[in-house]
Amino acid sequence: MKKSLLIVFLAFSLLSCTKSFDIKNDLDIYKGASYFTGGFSKKPYPKMRLLKDVLNHKIAKMCINSATIEDLKKLNIEDLSHRLNILIEGNVLISTDQRYSLTFPVIVGENRKAMADIVTKAAEELSPFVESIINKLKLELKRNEHILFHILWSRVIDEVWFDAFNLSFPEEKPPKVIWVMYPEHPFAVGTNYYSLPGRGSLALTWSDNFAEHLTAFDELRFELHQAAWKKEITNIQAKEKMKEFGIFDMNGRFSVFSYKRSEKLDQILTNLTKEYASEVSGIYDYIALSEKFDIPYDELFVIVLHETAYAVFEKLYESGKLQIPGILLHEDSKKKSIQLTSIELELPPSLTDEAMALFMKNGWHGNEEVVKKFKKVLNKTPDNLEVLLYLGLSLYDLKRYSESIDIFKRLINLTENKKNELIKYDWSKIWIGHIYDVLGEREKALSCYRNVLNSKRDSGNLMMGQYNIGPITAKEWAEKRIKEPFTRKK
Repeated sequence: MKKSLLIVFLAFSLLSCTKSFDIKNDLDIYKGASYFTGGFSKKPYPKMRLLKDVLNHKIAKMCINSATIEDLKKLNIEDLSHRLNILIEGNVLISTDQRYSLTFPVIVGENRKAMADIVTKAAEELSPFVESIINKLKLELKRNEHILFHILWSRVIDEVWFDAFNLSFPEEKPPKVIWVMYPEHPFAVGTNYYSLPGRGSLALTWSDNFAEHLTAFDELRFELHQAAWKKEITNIQAKEKMKEFGIFDMNGRFSVFSYKRSEKLDQILTNLTKEYASEVSGIYDYIALSEKFDIPYDELFVIVLHETAYAVFEKLYESGKLQIPGILLHEDSKKKSIQLTSIELELPPSLTDEAMALFMKNGWHGNEEVVKKFKKVLNKTPDNLEVLLYLGLSLYDLKRYSESIDIFKRLINLTENKKNELIKYDWSKIWIGHIYDVLGEREKALSCYRNVLNSKRDSGNLMMGQYNIGPITAKEWAEKRIKEPFTRKK
């Protein structure tokens, strides 16, 4: 399944499940948190940044297995009541039956050992199947075996979530999940997925040992897309950065692995993902595990399948069946980050891509040059929905509110009956509401928000980090704005 999501794992602390761990001294909940943001919001997302505060962190650790107010008073925190209220409002804690508990799973101690034992047994059963996937990939990748681990993880196993969840729980969708696994598995890795121009995608595997390429490659998305299509990179600074990370070799050749959508490899990856989804959907009794660990079954599903993949990697690595790039395991040259990178292509660079690159490099905000570029695109393709959306936002950034509203209204008319464009439809209404709030026309703003909230259709998650929005659904955001007006930050 092709999607854009962010999965974050802090990895490679040593795992020894037979060891006794001092939770109070060793565990850092904030730094050790893992995030799966590719699912749907089924409950409020905790504000984990609150746990950067030392005293808040002490409270959270005390609440891992729930705590009474008397337990918490032993911490001798003067403003305990105030902090508890903040942590509850921030969805970090929940208070039930006069006990305080975390709103997300923290798997430590005996539970950690029990999960490791269960996962290890499943990995023994699953490893031959994953080995067969590896053999199929080797045949297809041929001279590109250096990319095999990345493709296996980021383009097959880490693409499995919707297919596998739907097989296990038909008509349901996986949730967004935050959890802490302590200690983490030594072969834990993550993937960042980014959209590329021309409906392509960039996948980056990373570990706690090496994640330096994430920011760099994110900023180079336009140039990566150009280079993959054999277009000249005219931005000298960008090209030097690309050489620094091995994107161009010493002979100036583009070295990042890329493939085109709908071609043979893409179809093979799609089939392998479905096969793996089928295999793991029945490997556990997820409801029984949910009861055993007291974790909601849908969250447990996401957690345990990540641990299972890591256990499989460990088994195959130790048996010599799977090579894992050294850059993930120990300090190494960042030029080898191309072993952790793949590009999926669909359409070659266009005028739209040039405009979007300028918009992205401006921090996903508009300026006069961005607006000019977007309007130039619309002169040739007046119904370009993506450009209309970002033009509307750019005009908002420039405080050209009347023009921005006109663009969003135009986008609403174009997407009203397009099921696949419901996100643009809903969020165009929301942004008109935002503008009315900024202008002090609250009743008009409320009308926009209520229209979205009362819709019978649901659109998926959206994230607009430049405005501190999301990931969140349109209805969830509309509900927030009905309670509290939107305010412009700058």
